[in-house]
Amino acid sequence: MNKQTLRRMVGGGLFAAIIVVLQLIGGGIRFGTFSISLVLVPIVVGTAVYGWQMGGWLGLVFGAAVLLSGDANLFMTINPTGTIATVLIKGIACGLAAGGCYTALHEKHPTLATVAAAVAAPVVNTGVFLLGCKLFFMDFVREMAAGLAINPSTIQRAYRELEAEGYICSVPGKGSFVCSNDEAEALRRSELLGKFDELVTELDYIGVTKQMLSQRLKGELKND
Repeated sequence: MNKQTLRRMVGGGLFAAIIVVLQLIGGGIRFGTFSISLVLVPIVVGTAVYGWQMGGWLGLVFGAAVLLSGDANLFMTINPTGTIATVLIKGIACGLAAGGCYTALHEKHPTLATVAAAVAAPVVNTGVFLLGCKLFFMDFVREMAAGLAINPSTIQRAYRELEAEGYICSVPGKGSFVCSNDEAEALRRSELLGKFDELVTELDYIGVTKQMLSQRLKGELKND
């Protein structure tokens, strides 16, 4: 075994170890609610140093690390074979894509080659993942979407009922918001007083006087 082969083996092992560690600890840079994974960085660097074949090997290690980390467990419960195939193929493909871009460009444009490899890896990784989802999981997605489907009229009716009960307040142009206790009580009071006014009007029509109503409110007037 010559020194060059030994160097490639040691270097490949080191990059593979870095990939596994980053995947298991969830290595990434967070920007607010978004995060950028660092797992693909060793693949890009490894393929730039040791060639496109190393990119394919490191991609395979990345795919295996994803399966071992449990990140694909949800998909495994739906279609184990499709999950394993998708995860491993997307890893290998992103490594080979990064290696191919770097190999094709590095002699004349080394900086462009690095940028192209860094872009190709996540794009191919995501693209193969989406393709795998379409091939192996689309039926499940359709069933889940159908199960979760809710008629829009049902939602609108629920909003109207909540607003009538004083739990939410609608603001034109902005949407609906949860009312505070004071606002809810005021809305409920206004609603009940409106019904009371309607009832008083009907009682007056059938001969119930204000004095009788007053006595009724005081508990002095009994039902006939």
